[in-house]
Formats: sequence, structure tokens, C-alpha cells
Amino acid sequence: MPHTPSAEPVAGEHWKQMTRKGNALFGDEAFEQALQCYEEARNIVLLHFDDWPQADDAVAALVVSYLNLADTQACLGRLDGAATTLCAIHNSLAEAAADPDLPAPLRTAAIRHLREAYAALVQFRQQHGEHAIRIDATLARRAASTGTLH
Repeated sequence: MPHTPSAEPVAGEHWKQMTRKGNALFGDEAFEQALQCYEEARNIVLLHFDDWPQADDAVAALVVSYLNLADTQACLGRLDGAATTLCAIHNSLAEAAADPDLPAPLRTAAIRHLREAYAALVQFRQQHGEHAIRIDATLARRAASTGTLH
């Protein structure tokens, strides 16, 4: 199920439109077209990440973009791609959360949204265990580096 954006960033109106368009296409099971919208939405948020007025909104937009991509990839049967997408956002958030050089609001947002990324990893693992090797490796690295799974 696709996620809906909640942020209202200055640079994010186009991101928001692409995400909503992707959600509508996803609901109509037009997964290839939805994937294109979600890829564009992700690219928009990556390009304009620093333009979001609030760090938490920027991180939320990024997480929404990656989770929508992964959901759509899975619906298209691209399970290895979906696993890679989920691992990418989880790893990025974990690295940001642990980076003392990042501003505190960004680290806090990363920590907060890391739980959502972790939940998506676990859910994917339960649904598609045969394609979860990459996810298992990501979770094991995280556990080894932090002493926890999330």
C-alpha cells in the first residue's frame, strides 16, 4: 500500500503531485506508470532535500518515496529491487542517525523514521523470505554496529 506525503515543503509541491499521481496509478494497478511517478518523486526530494524548511519533513518525504518505490517494485515482481530499495533507505537513515557531524534535527528525524524503515524490512522479510538475503545482511550489519536491530 503506497504511503501519502504529509510535508508541505517549498520545493515539494511537484514531489507531492507526483506522489499522489503515483498513488492513484498504484490504486488502479498501473504499476509501471506508478513506478515512474515514484522514481520522479524520489529524484525531486533528493535534488531539493535541503530546501525543505523542516528536517523531519525532508526525511519523511524521502522515506515515503523509497517505501512507495519498494512496494511498487514488489507488485511488479521485482523483489530483489524492492529489497535493495528498502535496504538503501534503512542504511541511509542508520548512517544519518549515527553521524555526529549532521545537525541534531536531521539526526533526530533519521532516528525517528528509522523505525518505519525497519518495520518495512521486517514485513518484506516475512512476505518474501526467499528474496530477503540482502535484508538479512543489512539487519545483521546494523545489529553488529549498534547492538540492536533498529
